[in-house]
Amino acid sequence: LIKKSGVPTQGIYPFNPGTFVVALNNVYGFDGANLQYGPISKVVPGFVYQDRVMLKGKTKNEKFNTIKKYYESGYYIAVEVAGATETAQHWVAIDNVTNNTILMLDPGSEATDMWNQYDWNLTTQFVYFKATN
Repeated sequence: LIKKSGVPTQGIYPFNPGTFVVALNNVYGFDGANLQYGPISKVVPGFVYQDRVMLKGKTKNEKFNTIKKYYESGYYIAVEVAGATETAQHWVAIDNVTNNTILMLDPGSEATDMWNQYDWNLTTQFVYFKATN
């Protein structure tokens, strides 16, 4: 999402998941294995965590419309798609939202259609970021 946003990555070169994680480790960006969203802007100041939106209990259409609204408002979105438990989560980045499809960038597969790959019932939340530079 950071790369997609085009914000400067301030000295993280080459910018990739590995170098990003190293930079996050330097600012205590993890609580155990869990990513903390606030420290992301310490590493990449132009990419700012906004908030979390809970989707649990909503219909598929309500979830889709909520995600689409934030996407169309210019936010960069990461969606939890595998029903978070204490020991397992899986998150994907939203690449695009079309009329009735959410396209994703998924580190766990080559699939692009989010709800063709993952059960919509297990999409329970998302976090969103704003690019400020």
